[in-house]
Amino acid sequence: MAGTTDLILQYLEGKTPVEIERTLKNLNIMTTARAEEAGVIAAREQAADDAMSLEDVQERLQKAIAAGDIRSIERLQPLHKAKLQWVTGQVDADEVARLAAANAPALAARQARRDELIGELAVLTQNNVSQNLKRIGEVQKELRELS
Repeated sequence: MAGTTDLILQYLEGKTPVEIERTLKNLNIMTTARAEEAGVIAAREQAADDAMSLEDVQERLQKAIAAGDIRSIERLQPLHKAKLQWVTGQVDADEVARLAAANAPALAARQARRDELIGELAVLTQNNVSQNLKRIGEVQKELRELS
C-alpha cells in the first residue's frame, strides 16, 4: 500500500491542480469499480455456495484437501459445517415431529384420564366428603402419578 501511495505521489509531482483532481477522480472511479466487481464476484460465489448440496461441498472439500489447496479449504470448511448443521437440524426436527406424532395418542389418553379424575374429584368433594375420603385419596394418588 505504501509503495502504491509513493508511486501515485511521484506521478502527481509537478502536475497542475486540475490534472491532480482529474487523476484522483479517476483513481476513485477505478477503486469503486474494483470494489463493485469484487462484491459481484462474492455474491456469485455465495449464490453458488448456497446452491450446493452437502455432498457437493464434501466432495469439493475432499478434493481441496487432497490437492493441498489452502484457500479452497478455508472457504469450504465453514460452508461444509453450516450445511452439515442444517441437515442435522432437519433430521432432528423430523425426529421430534415423528416422536410427537407417535406419542400424541398416549398423551391424549393420559390428559383425558386426568380430566376425568379431576371431574370425579370435584363431584366427590361437593357433598358428604367424609364418606368419600377413601376414593378421594385414590383419585389424588392417581392424579399425582399422571402429573
